[in-house]
Parts: sequence; C-alpha cells; structure tokens
Amino acid sequence: MQHRVIDRLFGLFVFLYAFGLYVLTVAPTASFWDCGEFIAIANRLQVSHPPGAPFYMLLGRFFSMFVPTAYVSLAVNMMSVVASALTVLFAHYIIVHLIEEFRGDPEEMTFTERLMTLLGGAIGALTFAATDSFWFNAVEAEVYALSMFFTAAVVWLIMRWAILIRREIAESDQPGRRVAFGATTSRYLVVIAYLFGLALGIHLLNLLALFFVALIVFFQVFDKPEWTGTQRFGYLAVTGVVSSLIFFAIYPGVVIYLPDLARATGSGTLTIGLIVGVVLFAIYYTHKNRMAAANVLSIGFMVVLIGYSTYALIIIRSQANPPIDENDPENLEAVVSYLKREQYGSAPITPRMYSPDPNHQRVYATYNSEFDFFLEYQMGEMYWRYFFWNFVGRASDVQGADWTWKPGFMREQPEFRSLTPSEEASRNGYFALPFLLGIIGLVYHIRNDWRRAFSVGILFFVTGAAIILYLNQTPLQPRERDYSFVASFFAYSLWIGLGAYALMEA
Repeated sequence: MQHRVIDRLFGLFVFLYAFGLYVLTVAPTASFWDCGEFIAIANRLQVSHPPGAPFYMLLGRFFSMFVPTAYVSLAVNMMSVVASALTVLFAHYIIVHLIEEFRGDPEEMTFTERLMTLLGGAIGALTFAATDSFWFNAVEAEVYALSMFFTAAVVWLIMRWAILIRREIAESDQPGRRVAFGATTSRYLVVIAYLFGLALGIHLLNLLALFFVALIVFFQVFDKPEWTGTQRFGYLAVTGVVSSLIFFAIYPGVVIYLPDLARATGSGTLTIGLIVGVVLFAIYYTHKNRMAAANVLSIGFMVVLIGYSTYALIIIRSQANPPIDENDPENLEAVVSYLKREQYGSAPITPRMYSPDPNHQRVYATYNSEFDFFLEYQMGEMYWRYFFWNFVGRASDVQGADWTWKPGFMREQPEFRSLTPSEEASRNGYFALPFLLGIIGLVYHIRNDWRRAFSVGILFFVTGAAIILYLNQTPLQPRERDYSFVASFFAYSLWIGLGAYALMEA
C-alpha cells in the first residue's frame, strides 16, 4: 500500500510539473504554419488540408465550444497542453515498468529501491518534457502533440498487458498463448487496436508503434529460453513480417485501398457493408472454432475500422460546404484523391536525389554521391541535428552556420557575442548530459533486459531513421521538420530514465 501511495504521488508530481510548464508557455493565439488552420477547422468542424484530421477536429471542437470567441485559439492550444502533460506521465510509468521487468515485483522492493525506480522514471519523463521538439509541439494547435499522446498510451498499455500476462501465466496451468489471448487479457490488445484506429484520424505517425507492440507480444508469449540465437533470429524475422503485414493492412489497406475499392465499385455503402460483413464472419468463425489469436486479430481489425470511421466527418462536413473546404472531398472520386494526398505527388524510396527542380539540383551538385546526400543532409541535418538539439544543446535558431547543435562548453565564441536577446534565449547548452545519460541507459538496458531494449530500439528506429528513408526529403525545406521525429526522441528519453536509475544503483 505504501508503494502505491508513493507511485501516485510521483505520477501526480510529473504530470503537474509538465502541465504547469506548458500552461506557462502556451501560445495565447495562433502560431505560424498550420496552427491557424487547425484552430479554425476544429472550432467550426471544417475540412483541412489532405489527408485531414477528423478526430482532432472533434476533440478541438469540444475544447473550444464552451469558451468565448476571444479564447478559442487558446482553448484549442490547451488540447495540446493536456495531451502533452499526459504523454509525459505515460513516459514516467513506462520507464518504471521497464525497470520492473528486470528488477521484479514492486511489492518486493525495498523503499530505497522503489524510490530509485520512481526517480529514474521522473528524470527520463521530465527530460523529455523539456526537449526542444516536444515542448514546441506541446504549446500550439497542431496534430503532433495529440499523436504523441496516442503513441505513449499504446506503449504504456502493451507494457501493462505484458505485466498482466506474466502474472496470469504464473498462476495458471494453461499454455501461455491461451492465457495471452484469453477474454480478460486480450482486452488490452483490443483497446490498443482501437487507439490505432482513432489515431488515424489525427496523424499516421502513431501507427509506427505497432512494431513495438508486436515485439512485446512476441517476447512475452512466444519466445522460449531454450531457443538458440539462430532460431530466435528466425522467429524475430517472422514477427517483423507479420507486423509489417498488419501495418500494411491498415496503411495503405484501410486508409487508401478501402476508399479506392469504394471508388472502383461506385458505392461506398456497398463496399463498407461487404468489408464489415467479412470481418464479422471472421470474428464469428474464429470464436466458434476456438482460434484465440485469430479471433483477437479479427476483433482488432474491426475496432480499427470503427476508429477510422471518424473520416465520415470529412465527407459530411464537406457536403455542407463550410468556408474552409479544402479539396472539396464530398464524393468518392474527390475523397480518394484527398486521402491519397495526390496533390503532393510522391517521392521514390531508392533514388535519394530525384527532384528535377533547378534549385534542388544545385544543392545536389554539392554532394559527391546519393549516399553522401543521404548521410550528410537527410540523416545529418534533418535528423541527427534535431536529435542533438534535444539532448546535447542548440546553438540558436538563426538559420545558417550557427543553427547547428552545440553542447554549451564554449559560450564565448565570436559567433555568440552578436546574438540578440531573442536569439540568445533560443540557445540551450546541456553539456551533452542527457545524451550521455541515454547512452548509459541503453548499455544498462541491454545488459539487464536485451529483449525490451531491442523493442525500444526498434521504436527509436522506425520513428526516426525509417521516416527519413520513407520521406526522402528534398533540400531547401521551408521549415524545421523535427516535429516528425518526436516519438524517436521519446524512445531515447526512456533510456535516459534507465541511465539515471543505473547511476543511482551504482
């Protein structure tokens, strides 16, 4: 009982600290880029740029409908504040669960051991709370704060599921797979699937957490201690293939191909009825034949469709012809084009220097090869620079030679002496301490629980470098793109918490 009281006090402190930080710094009105658009479409349920964010619209409408007009912008901004503070709280408890995985039941810990565990969780979570990129998202009306909330919720839920499974298996004489996909424990998996479906109505980034979920399920239920390294690697590859198939079934399957099929048949109602009928039959058949895993998978797919149904709002509101009705997606042809983001074109995955734009071509010419462009610009400038901003230090927000990352050891360099007060305020010198703490946490995690460390590492990769590979960004980007990689910085912050715990333990 004493442990639970301390746990809740720590959680309350972490939440209130993050919430207070964001309330004190929240944008009072509309910020630059898309924020004004999101405030407007949320307040009056209007149609935003492709591919839309209907669930964000619904939540934003709820936040803004009870306040005077002068405070609508602030109210929608506050949605990001609340979501971000909750994300920080989830980060704290995820770190705590990761430590418990190899340190044992919290009820059996001494007071000092429990205190160190909770301090590690708080340090990692509050470090993430004040990272440059996440903090920026937390105080303005954009989809990324809410998307990050869903990602953190999914990671926390699957960790809770793993703890429950371990207890159920220890107390049951049934096989682990039957316990894992039983009526009680499988509810967590169904809720996770539903959150994935809802998050599609905010941003697709949340779906990348699916690979972390798949690995936790594999290690908790299917992994066997007697396997050799080769056998385990083979099954991990199978897990990767299965999780990729589920990922592609949702995106582009549900998101793009389902509307495409509706366009081909000429009837959205018929197509949706057919798909729902097939899934309902799969649920019935797998339940009747006691195919537990397949049944959970079928139910999961159904609740993804239910969550995704928020996109009906886009068609309904477009047919009402509101003042903001981008692309006018009120019929099947327009909806498919809207969801497929056809107006933006597409980027190839393999040729890294592909743009015919003369301005881009001039930048390409400064690199020796496509591989150099990938390493130096796409990974170096458009990912690692942001990563080090958050965990090493940021020189300033002045674009050019001084907008890189710097640890803060050399504050009196000539280029810093001419900074204006606002430019000075944008400079953060962390002396690389968060970065080093994360490295310690990574090594410590691998030594104590390589399976969870591998899972967090996959989350770090698919929400970071894998996005770089997929987007294949052209040079001369008009704005900073670090908001896309916040989930990767979230994963690294988990290791910061573990690093803090490792130092306290030492």
